[in-house]
Order: sequence, then structure tokens, then C-alpha cells
Amino acid sequence: GKYSEGEKYLREAVEAFTSTLGKDHPDTLWAQRNLAQALSAQARYQEAEALHREVLETQRRVLGPEHSDVLSTLSMLAETVAFEGRYDEAETLFKDTLERQRLLLGPAHLATLMTMQRLALSVYQNAGRYGEAQNVLSAAHDIARAEGGEKKNPKSFEAAYGLACLYALEKNGPSAIDWLRTAVEEGFGDCGWMPKDPDLQFLHGMPEFEQLVASAQAKASKPPAKGP
Repeated sequence: GKYSEGEKYLREAVEAFTSTLGKDHPDTLWAQRNLAQALSAQARYQEAEALHREVLETQRRVLGPEHSDVLSTLSMLAETVAFEGRYDEAETLFKDTLERQRLLLGPAHLATLMTMQRLALSVYQNAGRYGEAQNVLSAAHDIARAEGGEKKNPKSFEAAYGLACLYALEKNGPSAIDWLRTAVEEGFGDCGWMPKDPDLQFLHGMPEFEQLVASAQAKASKPPAKGP
């Protein structure tokens, strides 16, 4: 699959960066962190966690404990821990990371919003704590909308899509459709995934859902507007 192929290239990148730049260079650490994410995407969570912790230890020593790269790695580590089913430990890691990202980067920074999404989906949704997941994603959506202004903030439609999935899992069709419509209007364009997403299974067969899928497909096929 694409992740195993990505793993191959990332291992080659880690080896190349290590030999040319050194094991402590930011580019080497970046490649290692991406490799850990590729392992996590293949459900090889123990390997991913071990590599994330190795990268984190080096980053703290080289960059300092409050560096933005350190906090991003912490966010990814927390997600991997959640995927292993250790929700309490992951939640603590996420909340600590969020607090520091809000202070260092600001609440509207993409990395901060990404951590909010990971907390909502990998911990609260997977643990069946849908209300808490909805609260976090609603807050992330509001922040992204306020920050984006007239421009589309990708974290806005990602949060809206996540909310649609949560309400669908609760079998709340009207709220799920409303949030899915919001996601499409704000720029969500993965029309190929929408009909396949198991989280949206409850919506299948609803005319509103079919219309939204068609609308997303039409938007995706529309050529970009030419500049002046």
C-alpha cells in the first residue's frame, strides 16, 4: 500500500540525512517523525510510539522543551498512545501539549487546532465520549472560522466534517447533515471518501446525503477560477 511504500522512502531519507547532516539535524528528526507517522498509519503503534519517543528525546535536547517541533511530536505521540487504547494517558499528553501550544503559538495556530482535532477523534471519539469530542471540535471550528475570515481555513472544514461523523455515529441525522453541508461549503472536497466513510454509514440512502456527495463531486470537478 501507499503507507508501506512511504515507509520505504522515509527510511531511505532518514539514512541519507543521518549520513550527510547528522542524527541530531532537524531534517533528520523531521524524517524520523514522518516515519513514525507512517508506522502508525499501518497500525504498527508500538514501533511508532518508540520512534516518536526517540525523536522527542533528541528534539528536547537539541531544540529545547518548548520548541514548536517538540510540541508537534508530543501531539503525534499522544495520538499514537490513544490508538493503542491508553486513552487516559493520551488525554493527559494532549491537554499538556495544548496548553503549551496555546501559550507558544496561539489558539488559532494550525498546529494547535490539529492537536484539538486529534484529542477529539483519537481519544474522545474512539472512547465513545462523543459529547466531549463534539465540544472540542465545535471550539476548534469556531476558532478556525474566526481566524480564517474570508479565506478558507482547512481546520474549519476538517472540524465540521468530524462533527458530521460524530453526529452520524449518534444516529442524529439532521445534525450530521447540517455539519456535513457546512464542511462542503467551507471547502471539504474529498468526495471519494464521503460515501465510503464508515462513520457516515447512518446517512446512506438519505436524499440530503446523496445531494451533498454530488455537490462535493461537482465542486471537485470544477476547474479553478482564472486570475485577473
